[in-house]
Amino acid sequence: MFKREEKGFTLIEVLLIMLIIGLLAAIAYASVFPTREEGFKVQCRSNRANINSKIDVHYFENGVWPDETNFEDAILNNANYFPDGAPRCQKNGTYSINENFRCECSEHGTD
Repeated sequence: MFKREEKGFTLIEVLLIMLIIGLLAAIAYASVFPTREEGFKVQCRSNRANINSKIDVHYFENGVWPDETNFEDAILNNANYFPDGAPRCQKNGTYSINENFRCECSEHGTD
């Protein structure tokens, strides 16, 4: 008799779409997050390699290795070595020098 015209979506359809979107977002996040962490490690490794080369330059220019007491002033805060400022670890680690005169990070070590 009367023809009923329905517009819109049912509650089940909306919930199903939300479930699918949530699952896709969870999969995307799980695949991107480890990549981001690996990027932090790679950048820190690159920073340490750069600092290690500056430690070597300091030795060849001055004839002495920097030690724990003068590492920051001699290397990290030296505008001749890092005119744009000292490199920073993205995970807020701090750089220091070890007994082998190599840079290490409090977050990522020396690897």
